[in-house]
Amino acid sequence: MADSSTGGYLQPNNLPSADKLLHRVLHGYVVGVTGLIDGNVRPRWQKNPPEIPASNVDWCAFGVTEISGGHPYQVQVQVDDDSFDTKANLVRDELITCQASFYGENSGLYSERLVLGSSIAQNREALDLQGFSVISATTILRSAELVNDVWLDRQDIEIIFGRRVVVEYNVLHFLGAAGTMETETAAESWSVEGYKNGYRVKC
Repeated sequence: MADSSTGGYLQPNNLPSADKLLHRVLHGYVVGVTGLIDGNVRPRWQKNPPEIPASNVDWCAFGVTEISGGHPYQVQVQVDDDSFDTKANLVRDELITCQASFYGENSGLYSERLVLGSSIAQNREALDLQGFSVISATTILRSAELVNDVWLDRQDIEIIFGRRVVVEYNVLHFLGAAGTMETETAAESWSVEGYKNGYRVKC
């Protein structure tokens, strides 16, 4: 794999949570906080959509609609205390916007549970252990949806989660350089060597 000593494009050594893992975390959160049956909390968009539950069944469809974040910053990390080997960690704080829609006779109850439960510290801690946080979950939009010629009550919530993404790149530490400084009267060799707390110059 290329690194900063070879030139060319650099690819990350690791990737942020894949879509499946991200949806698994958010799915577990909605199930845990609302108390809905596991199978009744489903991704909003699926390759092979299952049959829509009956109008009296309480269920939720959720999906990520946006991932945004601040400008990434680079942190140089020393790999080995006894060497100069380093890698670069690119850090980005992301905001993940998720829309959850609740259906069924008790859609209002379960949507309210999600809003209120997102303010409970213990629920936030469970999410924090997986590298996520709840930024906001406050507004419930009441609506309806026509499904199979039947109007179903629907409660929509926009939840914003936060996560810190750390991606590793093979950006190496500057170890040293050497050259010759020439003037009209003399030529002098020089070198720069890296050490743990900075650099030293030899002439």
